[in-house]
Amino acid sequence: MEILLRLYGVLNKIVNFLITPVLYLLYDVFGKHERLPPIRNSILEICAVDLAEKIRNRELTSEDVIRAYIKRIREVEPFLNAVVENRFDEAIKDAQRADKIIAETSLFYIIQNYPLLGLPFTVTPKIPL
Repeated sequence: MEILLRLYGVLNKIVNFLITPVLYLLYDVFGKHERLPPIRNSILEICAVDLAEKIRNRELTSEDVIRAYIKRIREVEPFLNAVVENRFDEAIKDAQRADKIIAETSLFYIIQNYPLLGLPFTVTPKIPL
């Protein structure tokens, strides 16, 4: 019995090894899949730490960052269907307030108390089980 199980395992691996590339090829040729639009705005490729630093140093405004992310969300939302609540107008107003705070407050105070001020983020509510 043990020999049969081992033989089955070996045959299974061989068949898997041979069939997997064929399935991938068939999927590429006949599969219905749409590709996301490419990222066109370089702001979207900056990591959060560097983005926060650029906003604090006034190299970028929070409003510019938010608008770049909103544009990207609108591009990919038809593919992902992930946005539950659209609050883009409020996000722009929040970004404008963040830019005003950054302009009026010392850099040290912002770093110490609000290191992520001006960064866009998404919150997923915790759903009780």
